[in-house]
Amino acid sequence: MHKYLQPEAEDGLLMRDSGKYAKEKLSILRHFLYMFVTSMRGKSWAALNYIDLEAGPGKNLIRETGEVVLGSPLLALNTEHPFDNYFLVEQDRDIFASLEQRVSQSDRADKIVLFNEDCNSAIDKIAAVIEGKDRHKDLGRWDSLNFAFIDPEGLEVHWDTIATLGKRIRCDLVINFSTSGITRNIALAYVSPDETAIDRLFGNRKWRTDYERLGSRKESSAVRRAMINLYAKQLQNLSYKTTEPNGEHIILNSRNRQLYCLLCASKHQLGVDFFSQAAAKFKPPQLPGFA
Repeated sequence: MHKYLQPEAEDGLLMRDSGKYAKEKLSILRHFLYMFVTSMRGKSWAALNYIDLEAGPGKNLIRETGEVVLGSPLLALNTEHPFDNYFLVEQDRDIFASLEQRVSQSDRADKIVLFNEDCNSAIDKIAAVIEGKDRHKDLGRWDSLNFAFIDPEGLEVHWDTIATLGKRIRCDLVINFSTSGITRNIALAYVSPDETAIDRLFGNRKWRTDYERLGSRKESSAVRRAMINLYAKQLQNLSYKTTEPNGEHIILNSRNRQLYCLLCASKHQLGVDFFSQAAAKFKPPQLPGFA
């Protein structure tokens, strides 16, 4: 395997600077992808497609240890059983150049479609490609089954983008939901007369009602819980099944503070079960008497 596709530090290309918590997230993704592709490959899907809306350069450098780990696009390309197509989006020009050079060495390179643009503009193009192929699928075959990994740096993925995945194609999701980004910005966003990043995240201004209901209990933990519940409810309104309340996977930084949580949304309970299994090894042991 080419060095661009392996976790080696000396390949001369950009890497994403990450904390140790990134290894946990990527390990969960790797296990999920294995279960997803292995179980679905023998079914009558027109195609199995992987979508990565903020793909990054393909490798992560763990700042605390200097370790290099594969990022989400290379994990998807290195699964034992392949996807039929890979749609990789990265807006930053320099990061995109490193991603493009790395994935070009994959023996699945001819199945990759790259987008050097904002994911909120690329999503309509991706959905159109998949829809076009589904319209011409063989008789007796289902539509394509798609999986999207949505891993933003903050609050930049709009709700309209999520809704496109949920309405136009059959697509399971694992979403990095930035609870720290919300708690940092929500107080100012609440009083802003202008459209804010949180408005675009939820697709409307109705989140303010849930924020108001907290009354004087606007500590970070209460805000996080309310906003996660609201986002999950919106996913359910797209006919998604999601993890039960408190079933999302929490990612903490080195100071034991919550950075974000991973949410899974699937059109079938099996997808949620796959996610729960993939995340289970990182769950702290449950003490007797505590739910």
